[in-house]
Parts: sequence; C-alpha cells; structure tokens
Amino acid sequence: SEGHFSFAAAGKFHYCFGNGSGGYKTEEDKKREKAKLQGHPVPDDDHDYDYKNYDGELRTIGFTLRVRPLEGTEASRMMQVNSGETENAADIQKNRLVDLTNTLRDKMELLLDHQEYIKNRESTHRHVVEQTFTMVMKWTLLEAFVLICIATAQVSYLKRFFETKRYL
Repeated sequence: SEGHFSFAAAGKFHYCFGNGSGGYKTEEDKKREKAKLQGHPVPDDDHDYDYKNYDGELRTIGFTLRVRPLEGTEASRMMQVNSGETENAADIQKNRLVDLTNTLRDKMELLLDHQEYIKNRESTHRHVVEQTFTMVMKWTLLEAFVLICIATAQVSYLKRFFETKRYL
C-alpha cells in the first residue's frame, strides 16, 4: 500500500522499506508492530532481524523526497517575504491565500507522484504481460508442430499397417 510520512531531523539516516505484507510470526508480533506504528514505545527487536532476501529476487522500490526548509531556520526566513510591518486585513487574507496555495501545490505534487507511480507500474505490468503472451505463443506453436509430427507419423504407420503386399 502507499502512504507518506514526514519528520524533521538532521544527520545521517538509515531507511528501512518494508513491503507491508504483514508476515508476522505470532499474534504478539502483530500487536507489537501495531503499537510501534501508533507511536507507543516498544522493545526494539532489530538486534536479531535477519536482513537476507530469502527468495533471491531483486526488488524495485521507489520514493519521492521533497526537501523544504524547516520553519524558523534561516533558509525559511529567506524564502518568506515579510516587510516587518504590522499585519492588516489585506496581509492576513494574503497569508491565508498563500497557505491555501501551498496546500494546493502540495496536494498537486502528491497527485503527480501517484500518477507517475501508476504509469511506472502499468509499464512494468505491460512488459510482464507481453513476455507472458510471447511465451504462450511459442508454446502453442511448439504444441502445433508436435501435433502435426505425431499426426503424420500415425498416418504413415496406419498406411503401412494396412498396406497389402502383392507378390507376382
């Protein structure tokens, strides 16, 4: 399933992506994972996690990062246009419209991200379908060739079986 998250921090990060398949070993694991997702403190069990990919298949993941300055930072202050005067009704209305515009832009970017994801997924699935169709056609042609060979062999065998030899 798709989703999004946000956090504010600095430094190096280790990202762990899961496929959300819910491969829990026990009901207790499921409850612990649910509590972890809800933000409750749970004992960390990453010390014995096995990071091997058991089936040996490669996985393709995708994600989008949008970096914006954190509120209250110098970069944030540089991006804002503020005259420093007291705000009147027009400024309040302007700030409200700017906030609505930013919200709309964020939602449009999210929509475009989803659309790009769906296009890539459709392309991948189309490729799989085309490969499958090609293999099915090859198999069908092989079956037809084998069937024709067997039919020819049967006809020639029956022809020889019922053939009467004439002696002079």
